[in-house]
Amino acid sequence: MTIRRLFLLFFSSFSVFLIFISCSNLSEEKGTYLVFAQNSRAAEKEVSNLTSITLHGNSSDEKLSCTWKTWSEVVSSKIELSAGDWEFTLAAKLDSDTYSATTTAKIKAGKENVVSFSLKKMDSDSDATSLITLSPGGEDTPDSFDSISEAVKAMTDSDTDYTIYISGIFTGCQKIEFTDSVNAKSITLQGLDSAVLDGNSEGTTLTISTTVPVTLKNLTITGGKNEDAETGYGGGIFTAEGTSVKLADGTLVAGNSAYEGAGVYTNGKLFMYGTAVIGDSSKTEAATESSCANLAVNAGGGICISSSGMLYMGYSDEETPSELSGGVYYNAKDCGISAGGNVYMNSGFIAYNYGKGVSIWGGATVELSGGAIIGNYNPNAGGGVRLGYNSKLNFSGGTISGNTATYGGGIALDNNGIVVTMTGGSISGNTATEAGGGVSCGNASTSKFKMTGGSIIGNTAPSEKGANLYKKGATISVMGTDSNGTSVNISDTTDADIVLVN
Repeated sequence: MTIRRLFLLFFSSFSVFLIFISCSNLSEEKGTYLVFAQNSRAAEKEVSNLTSITLHGNSSDEKLSCTWKTWSEVVSSKIELSAGDWEFTLAAKLDSDTYSATTTAKIKAGKENVVSFSLKKMDSDSDATSLITLSPGGEDTPDSFDSISEAVKAMTDSDTDYTIYISGIFTGCQKIEFTDSVNAKSITLQGLDSAVLDGNSEGTTLTISTTVPVTLKNLTITGGKNEDAETGYGGGIFTAEGTSVKLADGTLVAGNSAYEGAGVYTNGKLFMYGTAVIGDSSKTEAATESSCANLAVNAGGGICISSSGMLYMGYSDEETPSELSGGVYYNAKDCGISAGGNVYMNSGFIAYNYGKGVSIWGGATVELSGGAIIGNYNPNAGGGVRLGYNSKLNFSGGTISGNTATYGGGIALDNNGIVVTMTGGSISGNTATEAGGGVSCGNASTSKFKMTGGSIIGNTAPSEKGANLYKKGATISVMGTDSNGTSVNISDTTDADIVLVN
């Protein structure tokens, strides 16, 4: 086997590209090189827009795997290829469409070999070849592996950013871990062609237990089932303490179940940005236990955050806001997000979950500066946000709207030692069937609700039960100036709208 140079020349057509393999004296034995050609020469501009270009080949004793993210990376690539019976799969993306074809050929040394592909547009349900390729540092000649863990074992340089490209559907549980030493600077799991990791109900679909930062892109995580009451943490994804995991554009976590954290259970730092979704963003009504995207037996249908974990929604790292257009949707039960660790929400949605949008417990703090908590339903206290013992909510921006519960349709202070500080944002259009449509300060005698800015308006509850603000035990302090310049000072239950101008 010798290294041959790969030459790729595309000429556009709407549905068909041709690839032919011919021979050249590139070494002491006659080798082969690849030239992509087509019958039209009007495609140069179109070809420059090709992305996610992959060529995979198999012979009886050799595998070929080439992956390029953009057309510019194709130029001057090198591959290894020898004579024999081959099966080739070619795929590429043009704009939002994926084209793919598979064919067989007998490659003969010293002769011209012509191989034709009819590259056809793939629909969203098309099956793709299951293949993982590892591309260290963006090299043009990635190796091929049967699992993510095998690809991780091949990483050898702690100063290198590695990318694992995944195409097709992988069945079974996958792991990213370093048992002896850390041999990567970062790891990205990059899905190609509607890539799926399917746990097949065999446990957690993807387990991440490394201090190396991990990013997921264009990848669906599904089929995780991990419901044991003692060990069932994380259906779709489990992240260990000390991890840093980013769910970026195109990441979808749905169709999983666990005792806690059906979508994700995190003991480390979890970042969500771009179009990342945990659940089903197409829904516009609250989930139920029988109809949901991810289902927890106990808590955290979408995400469960342990006391050592942290969630950043709308951030690409701790200090960098990055718009999240996705979020946590349509999960059950108990809550969309169960937070025993801190939550920082700058954008995105926590929407249409069953049993509270967010449940804060164990002394955790939620910093809500943007985004929306909407349409969640809880048959108990706290539709949008429920605060437990010693927990804190700092509310400076964003919206809590359209949620429903018995007490505290928007927010419920449901235990002692709670502190809610509201300096901005809006609590509106929420419903309580018993009391506190906007905010319920229930039997929490040592808890405090302090408001100096923002608005609590248009919420509903039974008559004289605090449509906007209900007090039973906690201390309430609403002080400021309304839009007319009138001083506002409220310390008890009220049905009246509250608007404070900072």
